[in-house]
Amino acid sequence: VPFAGGVYFRALPLWVIERLTRRHAALSGTAPIGGYFHPYDVDTEQERFMHPGIHKNYFFNKLMYFGRAGMLDKFKYFLEGVTTMPYGEFVRGRLRTA
Repeated sequence: VPFAGGVYFRALPLWVIERLTRRHAALSGTAPIGGYFHPYDVDTEQERFMHPGIHKNYFFNKLMYFGRAGMLDKFKYFLEGVTTMPYGEFVRGRLRTA
């Protein structure tokens, strides 16, 4: 289940994200969790419009705006006690060990 980025992170309750994070750690040990966010994931001021790439699907269009208001607070809470690094740093580390 994708949970660490974009609409998944915005739409899923924090307790689900925490549970999936713990499950990932239990199953994979130290394997990283990849996350990503688009600027619009936190932009509560963006004008609402029908996104052309979703073919007038009102459910998916509503999902584009769902959860933005609480995104940064949820992200800050999630990061407590978690080590993070940019993708570039992760890739450089992998290339050095390859």
